[in-house]
Amino acid sequence: MSWSNRLTLRHQCTEGAKGKRQVELAVIPSGAIRYTLNGANPKEGTVYEKPFSIGPEDTTVYCYAEADGISSSRNFAGVMVSMVCFGLAVLPMGRYVLLADRLVWLPYRGVPVELPLSTLEADGVTLTRRNAGISIRARTTLSLPVVTSPVQLATLLLLYREGPLKGVDGPPSGTVVILPGWCTRAGPDVEGVTLLYSAGVCFLPKGAAPAVLQRLASTRLEVPISEAFLLEQLTRLPTEALGPVLSQASQVPGGLYARAEDVTADPGARSAQKLRLRLMGALLEIPIGSVDYEALRTLFPWTQDTSRHVP
Repeated sequence: MSWSNRLTLRHQCTEGAKGKRQVELAVIPSGAIRYTLNGANPKEGTVYEKPFSIGPEDTTVYCYAEADGISSSRNFAGVMVSMVCFGLAVLPMGRYVLLADRLVWLPYRGVPVELPLSTLEADGVTLTRRNAGISIRARTTLSLPVVTSPVQLATLLLLYREGPLKGVDGPPSGTVVILPGWCTRAGPDVEGVTLLYSAGVCFLPKGAAPAVLQRLASTRLEVPISEAFLLEQLTRLPTEALGPVLSQASQVPGGLYARAEDVTADPGARSAQKLRLRLMGALLEIPIGSVDYEALRTLFPWTQDTSRHVP
């Protein structure tokens, strides 16, 4: 029997007793694994039979796997557990489910771990491995060197821990539309993202999302998220709670928020397939592209008030 594809190594690092960490290795579909911790050639290293312990310091694990004579080399850098893997690719060791009150980690092998969000420590979320992994300090510490969407997970954990989504488990806001936009004040146009909802409009300039998240979640962690993703998560709030949070979010340089009654609209911009809104002394232009213009006017009547024409 021979393998037509490369062997794939999975690894997981979990917290153990007395500051130690447990490293688990697995090769898919199957094969023999050897490893070293001192930089020596892992092809002549220790045969892997069961999870092994390492200390709290950064450690490089050199791994080698072989099946039916198939082998090659490739290097992977890491933080919590740096791994140099020969002939292997590194994949996540499980998946997570985030609920309103807890995070559930479901490893492909082993026992599920539940972390109540109420036990999450201040500054207990850290992105690792160049934002490819995440470390979460709560009732227990969960270190995931490789995990799907760690940046998005970090964002949601911060929003649910002490941010505006804490305790939110009810119906989300009504119809919301998130589109790109350009804001003009005294200077040049500023590119960003616009959120329209029944009670008003919010504009965040491009690159502002990390600072907005820091403000909303009272954290020092800088998470490289997009404005559209952050605004989308905030729409989980009920409509009556969304306005105050958007107002707080807009308190960054270049941000804007206005209630519907404080916005004037230019219906003549329809031919250019864009909305032109004036708010807080600024002009906001929103290309609507393939979005149905009449549907927007129906959803948000304040965008079609012809008695308040923008010159």
